[in-house]
Amino acid sequence: MERERLRALIRKLPGGPDLQIVFGEADDGAPWCAIIKQAGEVLVRVARLPSELVVHVTGQQVVT
Repeated sequence: MERERLRALIRKLPGGPDLQIVFGEADDGAPWCAIIKQAGEVLVRVARLPSELVVHVTGQQVVT
């Protein structure tokens, strides 16, 4: 369900058709995702840690 909500979100962002979302897991099993441009530039990284959600927007400070 979270993945589908994230996919719906990027469709609403400016440049949506040129964006893609990639999902994965860290070595410890923590889920993460990244929103990237087709050219490969990472725009947003999101990681779910046991006690927090960490969002990093390229060029911005980390938000938890």
